[in-house]
Amino acid sequence: MTRTNIFILIALTVVVVAAAAMMRSSRSPVGEPVEGPYFPGLLDKSNEVAKVLIKDGDATTTIIRDGESWTIEEKAGYPASLDRVRELVLGLARLQRIEGKTSKPERYARLGLEDIGDPGSASTLLQLIDSSGGTLAVLV
Repeated sequence: MTRTNIFILIALTVVVVAAAAMMRSSRSPVGEPVEGPYFPGLLDKSNEVAKVLIKDGDATTTIIRDGESWTIEEKAGYPASLDRVRELVLGLARLQRIEGKTSKPERYARLGLEDIGDPGSASTLLQLIDSSGGTLAVLV
């Protein structure tokens, strides 16, 4: 290889790498962080969770904190597993963003993110609520 060919190859490599970097940065949704915690500050507020609401189609499950225990409202106060509720809350608090998938609403159904109220929706809504009724986290 001649010196000229090496310089051309290096220049082409730099151009391709720069173009790839520009394309990657332009794909992330505007205004949303691409990486980092999904619910910043939730880990600090995890002890404030008083209610867990799960909606899946027509079914709703409400898990309510009763002192140190948890009960399922729709099952006449049947006790819920403290370990499972703790695992759920801490799992949400530790959830990390890895990459944005889409900012186009017409593609939400392919990801299982359609509106929870739509007929035939495959989405599940998970909401953490504090004792004053404020929402700490919502996830579809």
